[in-house]
Amino acid sequence: QSDSMEEGAKFISFQQLEMSSIERGDVSIAMTGDAFDLLVYLLQDDLDSLTARVLLSRAVVFARMSPQQKQKLIEFLRLDERLMVGFCGDGANDCGALKAAHVGLSLSPAEASAAAPFTSSSPSIRSMVTLVREGRAALASTMSSFKFMAMYSLVQSISVLWLYQSNSTLSDAQFLWIDMFLILPF
Repeated sequence: QSDSMEEGAKFISFQQLEMSSIERGDVSIAMTGDAFDLLVYLLQDDLDSLTARVLLSRAVVFARMSPQQKQKLIEFLRLDERLMVGFCGDGANDCGALKAAHVGLSLSPAEASAAAPFTSSSPSIRSMVTLVREGRAALASTMSSFKFMAMYSLVQSISVLWLYQSNSTLSDAQFLWIDMFLILPF
């Protein structure tokens, strides 16, 4: 046990795990590729079972996995509709997982960048935080633009239809007034 571990943390083997402690959230799991293969084998390739979902949802570290294991893990995690799965990779062995993830970020301008939708010039996983932040900002600005266009169309349509009822139309100054004082504040 290292000095950097949390107080009270301990290592236990897979056989010592009790499902009740995992379901309660008392356990965080670090899983290697071999342990992932064992889980897949024991569950007879049924990663959609409750046991697999509980175990993999408590895993906080996945390490030393083959390219096929990474891709299978990402595909499994994508089955949960509540999750958005991101994956950072830096080599050709990460291409399958980069493509399978909702958000794939290549940390190298080399071969993995061809498979990933996003490429970082920095080899740090902090780039994923920046990518998520900018993605959220893009979504917010897109939604704001949509709201603006919808409000503008609604106000223009209602005012023009109302005026057509009385056989009238808006002048250029009135259109400008609507644009400046009714639409822009929203």
